[in-house]
Amino acid sequence: MLYRKNLPTWERFARIFGAIVLTTCAFHYGRNAVGITFGVAAIGTVLTGLVGYCPFCRIGGRKGIA
Repeated sequence: MLYRKNLPTWERFARIFGAIVLTTCAFHYGRNAVGITFGVAAIGTVLTGLVGYCPFCRIGGRKGIA
């Protein structure tokens, strides 16, 4: 892989659960600025949860996990 995973398994599950909550909020608010913002946040959150790598955590100094 081109990257080293920097999210533990429990945090990956928490991010996926958070993305489900954000998606629910996005559908609740619909096609306005708030709904679109929730939708974009959900996409980013679920991607980091599925892949196991967060670039912002890396910038913050979190090292990769074994």
